[in-house]
Amino acid sequence: MKTALLTFFALLVLVSCRKTEISDKVQKTIVTGEIVGFNNLPDYNSLEILVPQFPGKALRLNPSVDKFGRFWFRLDLEDATNILIRYEATFPVFIAPGDSVHIIIDNDFISNRSETYRDLYDHLKVKGTSERMNKDISGFLAYCEDSVFHHLALNDSLKKYTGMEARQFLDRELGRYREALAHFNAMNNTSEHFKRWAQNHLKYRIWSILFQYPAFHAYLNKMEMPKDGYNSLVPPVFFDFLDSMKNFREDELFETSSYINFLEGYYLYERKKIPVDTFQVYNRLLDTDFEKGYKYFVNYYQTVTSGFSKDVVLSSFLYYLLEDGKYNDLKYLIDFSLIEDDKFRGKVVDKFNYEQKLVENPELNPDFNIDAKVRENDFLQNLITKYKNNVIYIDFWGPWCKPCMAEMPYAKQLKEKFKREDVTFVYLGVQSSEASWQSTIKEEGIEGEHFLLTDEQRKQLENIFGIEGVPHYVLLDRQGKVALKSAPRPSNKEILVKEIEKLLR
Repeated sequence: MKTALLTFFALLVLVSCRKTEISDKVQKTIVTGEIVGFNNLPDYNSLEILVPQFPGKALRLNPSVDKFGRFWFRLDLEDATNILIRYEATFPVFIAPGDSVHIIIDNDFISNRSETYRDLYDHLKVKGTSERMNKDISGFLAYCEDSVFHHLALNDSLKKYTGMEARQFLDRELGRYREALAHFNAMNNTSEHFKRWAQNHLKYRIWSILFQYPAFHAYLNKMEMPKDGYNSLVPPVFFDFLDSMKNFREDELFETSSYINFLEGYYLYERKKIPVDTFQVYNRLLDTDFEKGYKYFVNYYQTVTSGFSKDVVLSSFLYYLLEDGKYNDLKYLIDFSLIEDDKFRGKVVDKFNYEQKLVENPELNPDFNIDAKVRENDFLQNLITKYKNNVIYIDFWGPWCKPCMAEMPYAKQLKEKFKREDVTFVYLGVQSSEASWQSTIKEEGIEGEHFLLTDEQRKQLENIFGIEGVPHYVLLDRQGKVALKSAPRPSNKEILVKEIEKLLR
């Protein structure tokens, strides 16, 4: 199967806090599914769902698959979206709010490896409300990946071309993509909805690459990225395509992940335009006095941007602060009226209300056992006593740690394997706010025994186990003795399973 560095899915005033309401456009959408041939390949039991979310971070779900290969999950959707389903390969699925959708994956493609995307996507069937749209999308994406997108040539060109040469090349690529779309539409009698979706997806795919180009070009040519970001690598006219976005509004764009990637790139582009001294003042203030830092940033952007640009920057800025567990800092400062566009404002309001519920009225899965900062002097001994006669697998992690989060789906498989055995999975959160820690546990569905360590406890355990960074894993035997100070990661499943089984004997 083809690989690429650039894939098709690439996947910042003192006011009073006001009462807000969650958008009445959000609808609960239930998705069911089955894996055909599941019992023939029992080791392939991990399913991951990636849902594109403004302003760029994907929501990750890991639904359980039962012994018959059946699964289900629920999405709260305001906009239609193209999600990704990862099951040994990545499949695109289009879902709209309120849809009734049933997904069928034939896992024959695992043992009989597909050579083309067309062959791969033939192993996916989507039944229900959006069946026609899914047929058009999967057919078009397969056609593009097999015949239109030349990833290696694209990477070579982005390495070779400088400045406006790269811009002109990407403009030509967009033209070629549009010609391929016209051909596909003519041959397949596609729906009008699909035609709009595909046009948007292609345009914002190229525009996202334009944002990535300076850093990508520097990386491929082993150059240091200039401190002034884009300015030394491309002229201002390189981004003149953004002129059309100044007073732009179109809700339907949120249906495509390329547009969400574009918004993330736009936000980072605007951030890179901040003068170095201004950015240093903001960072210093945010670290020492959150309120002053927040007001400094908001006031700055109200003076240098307007319209679409201001809405993208402020909504992304506020969303990321909430995502980083800053709800308590923001709840008496945030002013939603600073964001003029209803769509962007609604995204921030919904996120604010979600974080408010997590902090002020959490509803946690009964399979989660969450202790806030535990303050016993001898934390390790208390842990051993609590889970006496169990093998204990300890995961030192943080919500901010990408490698930690990448291991969570594998940990879920491990828990499923040992669910009837005397094995306890303990998660020790480090260097995180309580709000961010708790929200990540819920959002990612991390089942197990959870504790948020104080700095003193973290340092104590780092000394005991020789921990230099996270993720880090420790294995204790039934008597609470250290079996492995540095245990295998969950993704190293075969070795780790053998070590745990050895301790269970």
